[in-house]
Amino acid sequence: MKRFFSVLLLLALAARLHGDAALDARVLKIFDDKCADCHSPTKHKNDKPKKPALDGAIDLAELRANAKAVHPGDAASSRLYKVLLLDRSDKDSMPHSTKSQARDPLPPEEIAAIKAWINGP
Repeated sequence: MKRFFSVLLLLALAARLHGDAALDARVLKIFDDKCADCHSPTKHKNDKPKKPALDGAIDLAELRANAKAVHPGDAASSRLYKVLLLDRSDKDSMPHSTKSQARDPLPPEEIAAIKAWINGP
């Protein structure tokens, strides 16, 4: 019986680890698809790189550690999450539309994924 519970615990742990990896992959895809075209080290405004930079080599752990953008475990206090919830008329709303390119807001399921990622396990 003890062996059964050990196996069950290992299976639950493996499922949890896979779930975190799946969420990380989903959030990374959202950032790559919806954010990186503007938040990139190659984009400049007044000869200064835009910040924060998100590119194909984004490190999610590094982003989660960015105290200005993310408060791990507290999406409601995280700027990264709050700008996604702003009214589209707010100049700080993201993804931000420009004169040359209109961008739709993220769908609720993508916002929920980012919220879950910030809140963590």
